[in-house]
Amino acid sequence: MTEHFDAGGDAEDAIFIPTTSGTNASMMERHILLFTHDNWDLTQKWESLNNDCCEILSRLINNRLSVYYNKVSGDPKLVQEDIMRDAEKLSVALNDFKALFKSLHKAQSSIPAMRQMASKSQFTMKVEELSDIFSELVKMYENELAFKQSSLIDLGSRDDPDLFNAILSSWNLSVFIDRSVIERLYAFEKIGITLSDLPDVQDIRELLVDEMVPLAYWPQLAKLYYIAGRFTDFISLLEQHDKAFDSSVAKKDKVQCMDMLAAFYVRAAMKAKDTNNRKMYFNKATMLYTTADKIIIYDLNHLIGRAYFCLVESVKWEQAKTQFEYVLKLQEKDIMAVIGMGLVYYHSGNYNAAVKNFKQALRSNPDLPAEIRLGLGHCFMKLKNYSKAKFAYERVLSLDKSNIPARIALASCIFHEGHREQAEKIWKAINIKEPDNPIVLNHLANASFLKNNFVEAESLAWRAYEKCENNYCSSEVRAEAAFTLGRCHHIRKEFDRAGEFYKKAIEFKPKCIPAYLGLGRIKLSRGLFQEAVDDFEKVLAEYPDDLDLLKILGSIYARWEGPVEDDKQRECKKKATNYLTRVYEECPDDVEVIIELAQLQEGIKPDEALKKYEIAIDLMIKTNAEVPPEMLVNIANLLCQVSDFKRANRFYWKAKDLMVAAEEDEAKILIVLYNIARFYEDQGFIPRAERIYNAILTKKPTFSDVILRIGCMYRNRGDSMKALTKFKEAIAIDTEDALPWLFIANVHMDKGETKLAQSNYEHVLKSKDHKNHPYALIGLGNVWMDALYSVRSGEKDEKERIKKCRDNAFQMYLSALKHHPHNAWAANGVACVLVHQGKLSDAREILLQIREAAPEMADVYLNLAHIHMELKQYLVASQMYKSHMKKFDLYNDVQLLQYCARAAWKATNYADAREFLQRAAVYDRKNLLVRYNLAIILQSMACLVTRDQKATLRQLEGAVDDLEGAENVYTYLASQPDAVIAKFRYVSRTTCQKEARSCKDLLAQAKQIYESALKKETKEREQQELLKKQRQEQLRQKEEEEAAKAELQKKQEEELRKQREQYVAKTKEILASTQTMEDKIKEKEIKKKGGKRRKAKDEDDFVNDSSDMGEWRGEPGAERPRKKKKEKRKRRRDGADGEQRSGSEGENKAPRRKKKKRSERSDREPDREETFGKKGKFKSQAYVSSSSSSDSDTNVATTSQPTLANLPDDDLPPPMIDSDESSSSSSPGTPPATPSPERDDDDE
Repeated sequence: MTEHFDAGGDAEDAIFIPTTSGTNASMMERHILLFTHDNWDLTQKWESLNNDCCEILSRLINNRLSVYYNKVSGDPKLVQEDIMRDAEKLSVALNDFKALFKSLHKAQSSIPAMRQMASKSQFTMKVEELSDIFSELVKMYENELAFKQSSLIDLGSRDDPDLFNAILSSWNLSVFIDRSVIERLYAFEKIGITLSDLPDVQDIRELLVDEMVPLAYWPQLAKLYYIAGRFTDFISLLEQHDKAFDSSVAKKDKVQCMDMLAAFYVRAAMKAKDTNNRKMYFNKATMLYTTADKIIIYDLNHLIGRAYFCLVESVKWEQAKTQFEYVLKLQEKDIMAVIGMGLVYYHSGNYNAAVKNFKQALRSNPDLPAEIRLGLGHCFMKLKNYSKAKFAYERVLSLDKSNIPARIALASCIFHEGHREQAEKIWKAINIKEPDNPIVLNHLANASFLKNNFVEAESLAWRAYEKCENNYCSSEVRAEAAFTLGRCHHIRKEFDRAGEFYKKAIEFKPKCIPAYLGLGRIKLSRGLFQEAVDDFEKVLAEYPDDLDLLKILGSIYARWEGPVEDDKQRECKKKATNYLTRVYEECPDDVEVIIELAQLQEGIKPDEALKKYEIAIDLMIKTNAEVPPEMLVNIANLLCQVSDFKRANRFYWKAKDLMVAAEEDEAKILIVLYNIARFYEDQGFIPRAERIYNAILTKKPTFSDVILRIGCMYRNRGDSMKALTKFKEAIAIDTEDALPWLFIANVHMDKGETKLAQSNYEHVLKSKDHKNHPYALIGLGNVWMDALYSVRSGEKDEKERIKKCRDNAFQMYLSALKHHPHNAWAANGVACVLVHQGKLSDAREILLQIREAAPEMADVYLNLAHIHMELKQYLVASQMYKSHMKKFDLYNDVQLLQYCARAAWKATNYADAREFLQRAAVYDRKNLLVRYNLAIILQSMACLVTRDQKATLRQLEGAVDDLEGAENVYTYLASQPDAVIAKFRYVSRTTCQKEARSCKDLLAQAKQIYESALKKETKEREQQELLKKQRQEQLRQKEEEEAAKAELQKKQEEELRKQREQYVAKTKEILASTQTMEDKIKEKEIKKKGGKRRKAKDEDDFVNDSSDMGEWRGEPGAERPRKKKKEKRKRRRDGADGEQRSGSEGENKAPRRKKKKRSERSDREPDREETFGKKGKFKSQAYVSSSSSSDSDTNVATTSQPTLANLPDDDLPPPMIDSDESSSSSSPGTPPATPSPERDDDDE
């Protein structure tokens, strides 16, 4: 929606409204009316355009004539530019004339079709008349157009004043246009409202309502009022449509009216100079769009309008994006939505996507306004593609030569290409035409600043800033103007003004990164490190690889002292290490960065710091740079940290020698010597350090630091007088130095001379340079706290003194915190005062914060434990005291031991309390308060034991000893003189005497209780002994009965054993008799056969039955006698019984063997009777007796075995040994010999 309509488009300066009276008219009649109306509008447009051209032509001719006659007023270049601009406008107007003529010619070509449609109807004559009119009309406009073309050609090619006047007159008269022909066209009846004759809006509204004109015509008619510039009528007509129609009827048309009115308000807001008016228009637009949403929220045109409204507000990009995406989802080729998405991408920084959208819109409709190509150029500018951006801007200017933003942007491209003077000329030319254009002023200001013309830059930037305030300008333009002003003030070191403009630039544009950088530098120069770091971090977020910025931030973080919080300091050190490491990785030869990293790692990683220093030294040597002695001193300090004292000593002396060789200032050499002396002092070489100190003083007697160190050495030795003398010498050298006064105050505090200490602290605070000295303020606060502790109860002015001391101490600590907000000692003092005021929770919060920030501060832990004691949290307090003792290795601290004892006593843990006080008494024997408390603990423990009815005799004995010890302590304390007792305010001789008498009475009672307990325990012990004897007697009787039973059982077993032995003996006799009979039979057989040789052979073959190897198997002619089954079973039982007996005696069981099967036997075994009658070989079979240990008892033969009745049937006989194997004897308890590995294959 624009104020000027398109001259080349269709006629839009009139509208035809259907009325109720015309509802019965034929379609042909309405068509003729519309046709004549449209062409009448074309003639009116021609006339209006011709009037505008006449004005332009008159101005152009006047300028030409002034140049022709050399009567130019002003700059000739400006006149030439005006002539060129007017000529361009006439050229554009000529194109508009051509477009109008084409429309008339097109209308004429439709008359034959109209004539055919009107044949045989009452409108035939009208159509014929129209045909005649159009023939003349088209011809005269064609001639007029030809004349205008030729006149413009002559105007540009000739310089004839007469010709100029003739051309101007012809254009004014329109010599080829016959008005009568146009009037004939106007004579046709028509129903409509023309732009040139718009009635009053109230009459129009009544007409629309009375004739019941559809709502669709209301926005069209309102548009005519807008085009005519009657904006009040435009608003009135659209606002009153709601009263004429119900919201349920024509919802789409109703939404169209609301959207049109909302768009008008948005445009008005953009033009409004007053902020309140702008806000009012935006609120109205918002209300209209919201109301339209409730009617039809998903109308595409409505969504597009509302999305553009969100873009204008510049704060609702996401909402605009959502609506554009919804429209594109339903209609992906909607040009307005595509362009809107391009704008969203541009403002969100996605310039590539914006380029894509703008190109898509131009491909869909190449005839889009030049502003689309302007946006395309802006995207290329953001992408730093200046060649394409320049081409886009040139294309915009070819379409619209009067496009100022394109000219400005084109000059920016030229500026970035390095042609600054050419760009500046273009901006100046634009500034002459539009002196109030803030964008041009900003560019000119920036160019002047780069040329170091800061006065002109400030002037131009200020004009731009003012124009931005008076006009509706984008936030970026205002931010750029403010930033340029800030730079101008910054360069002149006007930091306050520069900071204000930097802040305004950031306010207008939160992502104005250069403004953050400038603001950070200002804050850094003022020592506002935290705020400067915040600004630099924002710049770093946009440019994370800027090495200079990383180096600046790393250096700031490396030197960060920050707040009290130790975590914050560690975080800063970590960031500094990170940033400097990144710079070091990119620039490994940057010595400054390496030294910074080394300094960061000195307290954390001394080894790494040493390596960094060595790398820095190597780089310095390579570049022939001098190694500063100070770096060697730092290396020496690091070597001390890693306990390499020899190398540290060498580096100290090396640094000193380098300074001497370089003929450095003697003051630097003395400083190195001072460091060496401090090194010796820390290592315990006090005499050597003292000699160096004295040597330094011989060269520079006014070296106050050396004098102070000597004084501290005297103080550490306990010689306070010499220490005070040295400190006073330092004061004589420099009366303004606060350090000697503070040392003197500390000496007096250690000696308990608080008034002298107070005077020294006050002297420091009275000096101009140290009136807010934190150490003096805190020391003075400690003096008042000491006075608070010394107030005795019961004094007349006790409350006033307490209040005075407490208030003064609080004032001192608060003053220290006011000037030094991060002083942990001052905060600790405030917490102590709050405890005395009873504000325990506040004090506890402060102490917790201090503990978190400064964990190395010992007093904080102690004070927290005190607070828990006041809160009656004794167990927690006791644990905190112990943790404090362990953390800071204070096991010998008498005061801390007393605190632990008191916490344990309050927690009724008397044993721990007694232990702590006993240790304290050992470390400080002269401390009467410790002894007094120990006596109380002993007395309390003894009372608890004596009251305990279950107390043991040993406990009662200990209670008696404790009471005796307590009585002795009380008696000792009561006998001390007044001078000694006065040093311990809580110890009273009267109280001690009273407690001594009480202990004496308790001791008498305890002794009686002990004697009673002793008697009772003696009686119980006798009863227990009697019961013990009875139990022992019962046990003895039981053991005797068990022994008798065992003896009886043993006798029975012995009788059974003897019976078994007798039985075995009988069995052996039977076996022996059987063998004798067999031998006799063999002898008879031998005698029958006769012959010495045979006899000798038989003798050789004979085996005595006492041998285990006597077996005849395998010998030629030998026969094995047959045995009956009964005899076999008998032998098996006998063997099993022998085996059982041998097992009972502890002998090992012999392995079993199988009998070797003989596959070939010459004859069947003879019967027993036949065997006795023949001559043959026999061997006796014997069983092993369980009681026998002889070799003969263990022999086993292969002959038949007798049966024993007392063996079970399932027992197996003992293993058998083949006749070709030799058996070895085995003693009881020894395993039998293993068979020979050369046995037969059938043996197991």
